[in-house]
Amino acid sequence: QSKEYNYDLSKYVKVGKYKGLEYTSRKASVTDQDVSVEIKRRLQKAAKTENSKTGKVANGDTINISFVGKIDGKEFEGESTDITVGTTKMIDGFVEGLIGKKVGETVTLNLKFPDNYGKTALQGKAVEFKVTINSKKKVVTPKLNVDFVKKNSKYKSVNEYKEGVKKELLKQKQKSLDSTVKQELWSRIIDRSKAKKYPEKELNEAMSQANKLEESYKAQAKNYGMNWDAYLKTVMRTDKKGFEKLKQEYAKNLVFNRMVMYSIARSENVSLSNRE
Repeated sequence: QSKEYNYDLSKYVKVGKYKGLEYTSRKASVTDQDVSVEIKRRLQKAAKTENSKTGKVANGDTINISFVGKIDGKEFEGESTDITVGTTKMIDGFVEGLIGKKVGETVTLNLKFPDNYGKTALQGKAVEFKVTINSKKKVVTPKLNVDFVKKNSKYKSVNEYKEGVKKELLKQKQKSLDSTVKQELWSRIIDRSKAKKYPEKELNEAMSQANKLEESYKAQAKNYGMNWDAYLKTVMRTDKKGFEKLKQEYAKNLVFNRMVMYSIARSENVSLSNRE
């Protein structure tokens, strides 16, 4: 039995009718389309990125290159490195000059360092790059076949796998529907119940939970680069005074729900082991 609220709560709360409440049970259903979408999601999740030695360079591709540069007849070598076309910043014309070229090809680029380049000695200098495109990253998504099924599930065939996915989805959906029904029933019990007053110890504990919640909101405000007042106004649509009121309501609501729950548990002799 929990140490919380482990006493007669009748002077704090009046519990509404909770027996014999009528409700409509809902039966979950899953379509073939649902199964297809779920399997597609799983295949994409199992996708792997490989280094491909074929294909052409396109915008958005991540490629591995190595190069030799030449300035005033002097050569310098660049280590092999990954760059993403359209994202990685290089001197003008470098990345652009590789678009449409084949993986495995060596491309000669005659370029110029910008006048405001970081290294003063190179500003405005002509440079020749011989760039070798070593490979490009390619996302390989597995196909739905016996191989995939055996590797990623307990099933032996594609049909068994599809049936299995259907059963899992049905179970999830049914759980969600049942949870919604329980939530609706609980709301009705709460609506019929009434708090007379709030036990101080539990209310203080609930307020400290509300304060933790406030801390997480403040951290979020910081992430957004907003000060607390601006966050309250734009995101929470309130101010400091209003937020304090919200916190009090949150704490009272928490205690009220728990008082109703523990009162019913006591009346019905519901007890839980420590493990539960």
